[in-house]
Amino acid sequence: MARVKYIVQGAVLFSASLVFSTAEEKIDLPTEPQALYSFPVGGHRGSTVEVTIDGQTLADTYAVWTDCEALQASVKQVVATDRKIWEMNYLPEQQLTHEVTVQVKISAGAALGGHTFRLVSPRGISNPMPFRVSSQLEPVILEDKSQTAANQPIRGQAVEYPVAINGRIGRTLGGEVDYYSFHAEAGRELHFEVFFPRLVAVNDFAGGEMLLYLYQLSPSWVDPHRLVELAFNDDPITHQGGLSTGVDASIGARLTHRFARSGRYLIAVKAFDDRGGPGFVYQLRIARSPTLRMANHHTAWPLAHLVSDQWMERTFTRPLSANRLQELSQRTVVVPTEEQELQGETGSGSVGEAGNVVSASRPAVQFDSLEAVSTYRVDRNPKGIQVRIPMVELPTILEGAIDHPGKTDYFRFTARAGEELAFEVETPRIAVPRFNPWVRILDQKQELVFSCIYNRIEGNNVMLQRYIEPKMVYTFGQGGEYTVEVRDLTSRYGVPDFVYRVLIRPQVPHIGRLELDVDRVNLLQGEAKRLTVTAEREEGFGGEIALSVENLPPGVQAYPTAVLEPPRPPAFDEGEKEIFRPETQKVTIALIAEEGASTTRVPVFVLVKARPVVNGVPGAQIAVGEIPLMVVSSVPGEAGQDADLALRTEAPKS
Repeated sequence: MARVKYIVQGAVLFSASLVFSTAEEKIDLPTEPQALYSFPVGGHRGSTVEVTIDGQTLADTYAVWTDCEALQASVKQVVATDRKIWEMNYLPEQQLTHEVTVQVKISAGAALGGHTFRLVSPRGISNPMPFRVSSQLEPVILEDKSQTAANQPIRGQAVEYPVAINGRIGRTLGGEVDYYSFHAEAGRELHFEVFFPRLVAVNDFAGGEMLLYLYQLSPSWVDPHRLVELAFNDDPITHQGGLSTGVDASIGARLTHRFARSGRYLIAVKAFDDRGGPGFVYQLRIARSPTLRMANHHTAWPLAHLVSDQWMERTFTRPLSANRLQELSQRTVVVPTEEQELQGETGSGSVGEAGNVVSASRPAVQFDSLEAVSTYRVDRNPKGIQVRIPMVELPTILEGAIDHPGKTDYFRFTARAGEELAFEVETPRIAVPRFNPWVRILDQKQELVFSCIYNRIEGNNVMLQRYIEPKMVYTFGQGGEYTVEVRDLTSRYGVPDFVYRVLIRPQVPHIGRLELDVDRVNLLQGEAKRLTVTAEREEGFGGEIALSVENLPPGVQAYPTAVLEPPRPPAFDEGEKEIFRPETQKVTIALIAEEGASTTRVPVFVLVKARPVVNGVPGAQIAVGEIPLMVVSSVPGEAGQDADLALRTEAPKS
């Protein structure tokens, strides 16, 4: 689909200092625009919000890129600064060079959820900054520090729900806590969410988690300001959006509470490990449950514009559909079965009619990519007990729920000796760390063959780490009947929303997740920059991965490159890594701007694509990502002077 990017120009006021420019040359600063944090991080539909962005190398910022026309942004002021900040003793000191004030107008029809915007200057385009849009029914307000004082929680800032509050844990040390007071009626259920956007380019600068505490005011003759804790949540809710979304992760907490008595209550927000600083901005939302439950409630920063080309294979929240085999076949090389038979090749795995997956590392895997995977739901009697252990035919999706503590579901299947199967686990409602699905595969003697728990030695061979994995691959040494056991990791938890789906299917060698190492490219005239794509080779994929870059501006060309990898230290005991982790490979390409290449005043959005090639047979193109690119002048002060500012640029169809 076509994706349109918008550039909006505004009146700009500049405050410059020759003394500061001299100091800037003495400090190790980035050569391209770098936004470190912005505040506030959101507004509601139909409103106009003034956002302040602090960062580095933001001089002469003249425009703002937004991800859709529903957000119109203009630069109001650029001020030079020489502030130095730090957030903890073990983090490096940061030098701020500029503060940019941006006015964001949110249309009444703007999509709800997380948006992104970037700053544009003669030095290029900045990293993406997050911005959240709420509905008109959820007013967005600012924190009042005079009322949220940590030393006097009884005076917490009074708010009325539904509401979204933009706040900041500004104190670097000392354990700052922000308190907000509200009234709740008996029987009322409220939903609380705190979001802490973390940027890709500055992970080391703004890290950590946000915590939520719910209190009831319960004064006594000993302590008239006594607080009784009702609920607490520090489980991080994250969305790994990758570079294409602009926000690498949004970390926060979420809790729901039904109030037994009417009265005044407090919700408190603090940062993990008593951290804080200018970059610890957040948005706290309070509403009647479940009004805040959006399409994907695993996501702490649900995206307003979903990234359709993003492939997330090893997460508990990716959907497992009946056409899973067809989805996988689009990321590999499939040739007709007859052609393989003429070549005298034999297959292993499940035999189908559509074709074979070509593999350079093992014989072709035969399967029917058009076959719809059936779903089997566990049978129960009126008391909720499993009636029998069913025998299922592969491929299949096993579906059930750990709806009460201690519950375990069982399924049986048959595997042949040498059969290569993949097991994928999905938790469509509640995911890790609240619901920890424990999937075990048992043999005919009910002895463990493997499970979804990955044991790995780390920390200089002195620390055992255990991970709950959403995908396993296994080659069965013996044929026979096997049992699938599904339960929660402990016997203490179980609710109807602990829904699981386990897909068992033949292995399909294919290209897995593809991840770019940059979120934008700013090329000086006569300069070359390297793009690196980390590719996951799933289920024994042994072919080649070819990269291409489309929509490059005139004077910029792409070339394949070879990089000498540095020597690696000896690996620790990684356990049965082949069951839980795919092989990875780095593929590189160089972008080179000619000396006479025309500079760009607005970014051009280039498409990076990959293509599997196996035994000389090419597969379909796979989208890796779309990133903005600007060509800037190699002569200081002359960047972008030979082009007029365009109001919008349109990327080609991907």
